Amino acid sequence: MTSAIAMIGGNIPASEYSHNASWAHLRVNQLRNLGIPVDVLDSSTDNNWSKYETIFLYHGINFHEAPPGKEQGLNLFGGANEANAKFFEKLALPEHDHLTYLSLDYKMPDYGAICKKRKSDPGTYWNSVDWDKVSLRCKDIELVKDPALFFTPKEIKHLTIGDSHSHSAYKPHSMVLRKDGRTLAGVLKKSIKKEIIDGGFNLDNLDSLTCYWGNIDIRHHICRETNPKEYLKELLKRYEVELQGLNRPIELVTPVPIEDESRKLPTTGFFEGTPFFGSRAQRMELVEQFKDELNEIVNRNPGWSLYAWPDAWYKMDGIEFFQYQEKPKSVHLAWKYYRWDLVNNVPNPNLIQQTKSLLDF
Repeated sequence: MTSAIAMIGGNIPASEYSHNASWAHLRVNQLRNLGIPVDVLDSSTDNNWSKYETIFLYHGINFHEAPPGKEQGLNLFGGANEANAKFFEKLALPEHDHLTYLSLDYKMPDYGAICKKRKSDPGTYWNSVDWDKVSLRCKDIELVKDPALFFTPKEIKHLTIGDSHSHSAYKPHSMVLRKDGRTLAGVLKKSIKKEIIDGGFNLDNLDSLTCYWGNIDIRHHICRETNPKEYLKELLKRYEVELQGLNRPIELVTPVPIEDESRKLPTTGFFEGTPFFGSRAQRMELVEQFKDELNEIVNRNPGWSLYAWPDAWYKMDGIEFFQYQEKPKSVHLAWKYYRWDLVNNVPNPNLIQQTKSLLDF
């Protein structure tokens, strides 16, 4: 099967610093480790779908599925113009009639009906597209919630779970459940077990977990508490008890370092109008406490482990740390510095180099 991944409504960015590209490459890495070779049709390629047999349709990392009973929205940079029309029209072109389409992460929206409702000036390219044919194509496209669930539901037994940072800690032969905006406090209130079930996974089929929450709590919430350090200590006690109840080997992940406060961040990551709460020094203390507490947790629980980002990152200047984050502005690590090299399918040599650099301190 000759396959490719392509983004609906735009191009997958070619940048190693793009959050949008990171998720596409993670899904590709999962597929390749399942024995399915997949090309990435990003902005550096000709994006020619016709030479493949199967196209995995990626909706973009910022896609949000409409709640039941609500109409699916569509964000179009530049509006209902010719360039955007051509991205969606690909689904209906005659040269693509031979293709099998599979929708990643989300049930395939009826993009034909959605686009048909968008107003555009008479005589424009947008209005010349056969949106009914696009609708017809969308109708029978199957959902791939996670490649391991779709292709080998009983062979992959590890799950990486967490917030929008979670897939930076991904390792091969793992499924991934990413819930953007989920705090550690929030998932404990809901319960990790329910988070897994609501995510479409069967807990009985999982033999181990990588759990990565806490970055959002540190950035936005813990410093709002009367006694932040005591609050964090209690929060992590609850975390440990919750994980013990799952009765499986657990891998925990240290939070990312705190970047310099001068970094410009998108307003989508703001909470109550601010990009963070608490000074950088206060939040750095919480990061160190978090790391220490996680170490103690894994030491108390046989079979548990800790994945830690390079110590050099925590010791460097906050502005210097910008080089390891997404561009042009984001709170996330660039996927160039993820735990796993998603392109070459090896432990990330960039992190190995950072670990060696500890000798300089």
